[in-house]
Amino acid sequence: MTNKYNNWERIEQILAYTNHTAHSFAMSIGLTRSENIYHIKRGNFGISEDLAERIVRYYPEINPTWLLSGMGNMLRHSEPKCTTAPFFEGDIRRILQSYNDITPNGMFHLPYACDCDIVVRTADKAMAMPGTAATDLFLKQSKVDEIVQGNEYIICTDKEVLWRKLRSVKSNPDEWRLVAYDRAAYPDTIVNKADIRDAWRVITRMTILVS
Repeated sequence: MTNKYNNWERIEQILAYTNHTAHSFAMSIGLTRSENIYHIKRGNFGISEDLAERIVRYYPEINPTWLLSGMGNMLRHSEPKCTTAPFFEGDIRRILQSYNDITPNGMFHLPYACDCDIVVRTADKAMAMPGTAATDLFLKQSKVDEIVQGNEYIICTDKEVLWRKLRSVKSNPDEWRLVAYDRAAYPDTIVNKADIRDAWRVITRMTILVS
């Protein structure tokens, strides 16, 4: 799954690859201002086709398909990357608290899961599309202070563990709004940033449909 908020993660990878700041990168691809890059960071816009064409024009080794969709590898000629991630099925809270100490149900070996730490299967309906029996979440543990609005996370507090999309709270910058796909059945939850114990970013998901 990709969305406009995930675009900043790809821009960050390009910045690291080119050894640029957001401002110097904008200058390097011929932009007169870096505002377009910062809009992507804020989640206001995704990567447009025009911006992708400009980036590839100045950095032709960048894979335009990856740049626009997140699929494949950043570099055109890089070898496909694969990794093995442990797969767990069961209570998410128990798994995330002690996944290093419990035996996984199996292993995933998938190219697009390169950056994930673990894979967890959940029957949670709050974020699932209609007709979904279960969802395999490919998770990367994230620093709480590096959470980016608009992305999906599993947020762990002392009281609950929730898989939600995160939005900022305009009236209080010290809080996050946790938004479910099915907002009618699962009202928004507000959490104080200081109460978040762990955060796991959903890199991608694999849906298991009802048979």
